[in-house]
Amino acid sequence: MSDAKTIADTLTTVWEGSWGSISPSPHSVETLRLCKLENGKEVELISYPYRSLTRWSLKCGQPERLEIEAAGESIVITGRGLKRLAEALDEGQLRCVREQNENDKAGDLLVLSIKRAKSSI
Repeated sequence: MSDAKTIADTLTTVWEGSWGSISPSPHSVETLRLCKLENGKEVELISYPYRSLTRWSLKCGQPERLEIEAAGESIVITGRGLKRLAEALDEGQLRCVREQNENDKAGDLLVLSIKRAKSSI
């Protein structure tokens, strides 16, 4: 395998996967997109301008919970390896988060569910 292919595969793993995508450049993303799945197919796409994100917090445990307040809504992402998503939010790099199929459990980062509700704040 060539060095270029190895580097490309590594970057794809770090910045993009079935869980979503992160921009490699800090403060380069203007919109956060959430993709909800049903039976393995995208059924809903929701986008939030970064300027509407008011706070986020990561709760460790099994599963982990990344809670985001945006545009009067509370968004809860559950899974594992979500610290990477929280760090990308801190740097304005998180571009897209996708729910994953039950079969797609390989890797360190797994998005089990994305739930939205009216914010209580």
